[in-house]
Amino acid sequence: MSLRGIYKTGIVQEVNDSLVVARVLLPDEDNMVTWWLQIMQPKTFGDQYLWLPDVGQEVAVMMDEQFEAGIVIGSFYSEKNPPPKSGAGIFHVTFKDGAVIEYDRSAHLLKAILPEGGKGELTCPAGLTITADKTTINGDLAVNGVQTNSETITAQGNIESKNDILDKTSSLDKLRSDYNDHPGHGSTPTKPPSSPT
Repeated sequence: MSLRGIYKTGIVQEVNDSLVVARVLLPDEDNMVTWWLQIMQPKTFGDQYLWLPDVGQEVAVMMDEQFEAGIVIGSFYSEKNPPPKSGAGIFHVTFKDGAVIEYDRSAHLLKAILPEGGKGELTCPAGLTITADKTTINGDLAVNGVQTNSETITAQGNIESKNDILDKTSSLDKLRSDYNDHPGHGSTPTKPPSSPT
């Protein structure tokens, strides 16, 4: 490619996602469609990124003087395609399906919002630590594994268990059995409870 590159803007016509290349229509070059152009990425060795433009997206390209080779260097906003949000110190990504990732540097606020039906997955083979003054979970919580609490558990609803409940000295099943079988403290045995505990 010539060092004397030519800056152009165009519209993506085709994308090859396996080779990470695109063909771009250049309106001010009689609507010429380029050959396959590489798509610039922030990093491709060691740490690897992948972000592909959509067909119909306006992009900036650098071409050689013969328009035989070039590279897609990125995209940009315009009056026809304004940014989803504005403001200094904001990192924001809006995906086509409505998902949003945003960090507001001034508010120190990180958001990750998924659209209806969206799911999240986080895999940490060596463990995960969350440090916060307070953690709020809105919805049901399922734990597949041992749960260890170093502080008091406060429940505003019922506590249900399909198995026995243990403490450092006994179990709920043992206490229930002792109570139901207890003859009473006086000389005359008391009757068993009408409804066992």
